[in-house]
Amino acid sequence: MASEETLELVVDRFLRPMPSLIFHQRTTPHVHSQILLGGSHVTPTPARSDLEPQASLEPSVLKRTHQQLVYLDINSLSLTEFLAAFHGLVAILLATILSLNHQSRNPSPPTDLLDLWSKWRQQLSVKLPRELDSNLSAWQAWYMAETARRSLLCVILIDGILEVVEKGYCSYRPMVESMPFDARTGLWEADTEQDWLTALSQHGGEESSLISWAEFIEAGDIEPRPKYDGMLQRMLLAIHYGKAAADLQDTKNCAS
Repeated sequence: MASEETLELVVDRFLRPMPSLIFHQRTTPHVHSQILLGGSHVTPTPARSDLEPQASLEPSVLKRTHQQLVYLDINSLSLTEFLAAFHGLVAILLATILSLNHQSRNPSPPTDLLDLWSKWRQQLSVKLPRELDSNLSAWQAWYMAETARRSLLCVILIDGILEVVEKGYCSYRPMVESMPFDARTGLWEADTEQDWLTALSQHGGEESSLISWAEFIEAGDIEPRPKYDGMLQRMLLAIHYGKAAADLQDTKNCAS
């Protein structure tokens, strides 16, 4: 990100809502709601009473939720369960970072939480299969594969934020622009298989069509693109173009 202003904008607009969305099993730029619902029995979730209105950000609540992950056997988890739990950890880590007192001398998440993040981020690439279960429907296979791809983008984002917290700046991540995802409008935001099929029909019916981060940026200018629009796409535009892109997004309704 080019400036501190851009970082603050991306945090406030896109990252701050993510813990609550994940805890409520709703789609974020990086994990689909169907994954969170399918893995809800292993996803760390604060008690419902702790989620209203802002109690999910309380350190004691986050600590209890964090402990739910510590005792999970990663090797026994299905891909859906692992991805759901992984993004539960993302929610805990983001909520912890956002609740830090940045005026203190050394603001940093607890060491045990950082160690858990290191363990799970390494396991992400190990858990991702070469092929998905053939019994999955096209819709199920798509949102699972797309969540896996976006989870890799999420790792880059979280690692960058942690570096900013620790050092005050974020180093360039080589090859980040080559990371692929499906940017077609309406697919990621579809909550049901029928909505997904309807959106898919608007793009020629192909079940998968990937472009890289760099190709997405080069496919248009600062404005949201009719063909390639959605919550992740708008976050990438804000990261690349800053406040000017965010201001334009305020004038256009995001695809849903």
